Amino acid sequence: IDIVEAGGNYGWPCREGAHDLTTTAQSPVLCPSMLGLAEPVAEIPHGGDGTPRAITGGVVYRGKALPTFVGTYVFGDSSTREIFSLAFDPTTGLPTRTLLNADGVADGAWVDFAEDVDGEIYAVGIDGPIYKLVAGQKETPASFPDRLSRTGCVSACSNSAAKQDGHLQRRRQNQSPERRRAQSVHERLPERQPSRSRRARHPAGQDDHLQCRCQNQSPEG
Repeated sequence: IDIVEAGGNYGWPCREGAHDLTTTAQSPVLCPSMLGLAEPVAEIPHGGDGTPRAITGGVVYRGKALPTFVGTYVFGDSSTREIFSLAFDPTTGLPTRTLLNADGVADGAWVDFAEDVDGEIYAVGIDGPIYKLVAGQKETPASFPDRLSRTGCVSACSNSAAKQDGHLQRRRQNQSPERRRAQSVHERLPERQPSRSRRARHPAGQDDHLQCRCQNQSPEG
């Protein structure tokens, strides 16, 4: 990426980005001289599938909708369909490149970037679509509780219950050995089950049948 100046020589094909490509020693016809070549302000590395290969020059944002974006250079790559921003550190002058659309756009083979009268930026795809640069939506933090105790479905043990348990333990420690053994024997004894009546009870339907038979019998029966 270069800043265009009148009469500037940006090095092609002698250089590609900040690197020598075809030097004068290799081909005096293609590269008559390596002197006076303008260095790029930034270069985008490429080298394989999925990396930028065809940079489409953009514009500097001067709009009002994105105040923190003022002075940022916006450009794209027609092969990956990505859009980048390029900002320069005011102290060091070093550039920082940021990807603006991580997933790209299906019809975003960018051929041009333009701005309207208000300084807002538009990107033009090769098939005709036009996109406007707008602020992205911030992701809202998840509202789901990160702990089970914060769901309200489960309550933690109260301090009073813990204190009561500790009090019972201290009382047991202060008891005599004979008292603790008797209590332990009592705790191990199984609970007595209520005794069952030996009288067999008929189901409700059978009781009703017997009552009907008794009512139909003669007094002698």
